[in-house]
Amino acid sequence: MSAILYSPGLPPRQIPDLSMPADDNGVIPADQLGILLGCHPALVDILVSSRSYIVYSVFDSEGGLNEDAMLTVSNMTGIMFSVSDEDTILRGPVLIVTKTESN
Repeated sequence: MSAILYSPGLPPRQIPDLSMPADDNGVIPADQLGILLGCHPALVDILVSSRSYIVYSVFDSEGGLNEDAMLTVSNMTGIMFSVSDEDTILRGPVLIVTKTESN
């Protein structure tokens, strides 16, 4: 399992396994997510998920435009984002947890 934190205006940052106590499904405890995303744990939202990934974001974030996260999420999911449409853009930090499938 790997986790990458996308913060507006900063390069993506790998989150080491030791600082990320996730279960086998990639679910991270809410209090840890709040710390990673810089918000109250109740504001953490699962943007999209599948068997191979979970994308966490901050509900209704007023943070900066997160173009790196939009591109990555779009490539992973096929969801299209448009910087000219406020309803489709991602703002603030986004954490993408990629799960490895065990055979």
